[in-house]
Amino acid sequence: MSAHPFPAIDSSTRFRPNPVQLVAMMPLLVGPIWMQTFSTLDSTTLLSTFAGYLLLQLLVITTVTDLCWRRIPNWATYPTFIWALLVNAIGQWLHAESKSMSSWSQWGDVGFANSMAGGCGLLALMFVIFSFSGGGAGDVKLVACLGALLGWEIGLTAVLHSFIVAGAVLICYSIWSFGPAFIARTLGRSVLHGLLPHWTAAPVSSQDNLLKKQFPLAPFFACGTMLTLCFPNAV
Repeated sequence: MSAHPFPAIDSSTRFRPNPVQLVAMMPLLVGPIWMQTFSTLDSTTLLSTFAGYLLLQLLVITTVTDLCWRRIPNWATYPTFIWALLVNAIGQWLHAESKSMSSWSQWGDVGFANSMAGGCGLLALMFVIFSFSGGGAGDVKLVACLGALLGWEIGLTAVLHSFIVAGAVLICYSIWSFGPAFIARTLGRSVLHGLLPHWTAAPVSSQDNLLKKQFPLAPFFACGTMLTLCFPNAV
């Protein structure tokens, strides 16, 4: 019997985009629609721009992955950082060509130099901070992306607000879970042992476990960034 003239297609050869391809290609598909939609609404906030879409995509993905798997993957941060630099380079070139900053405001660019300063500056700052606190490298890369999208000043403000929100939530969570007396003893012993290591005892195992407990930070970065952008004069 002769072979079938139309052999079955091997499903393994079909195109299956990986997460890097999806994160890199989605702005090409959704970004123009995003800008056009908000331009018809006459909105001028950063979140209504192309960079605003990149920012929201990054925050949604990293919040989900950090909450579910305690990871901020490279496939979410690396493409976003490249897109941030590309958008700011294009925006700066268009500004120079049009001689008008308002003509291309829907790109949401902050200037290529400011984008580089925000991305590299916050990357270096958070690398130093997290090297002492034991934070994850994914958090450092996420902050670098925020700096590249928002620029140095707004990016730094967003990060500071994020830490304030994180500190408030974690203190409330710790007091609710362990009680105020235990938290006060833990913090007091930790500070005294750091200042007078030969005169005071180190925190006991239960206290040390609390101090070293890792929490997902991406949701707090999302909250701090949204507070900074939505209420610039209130926080």
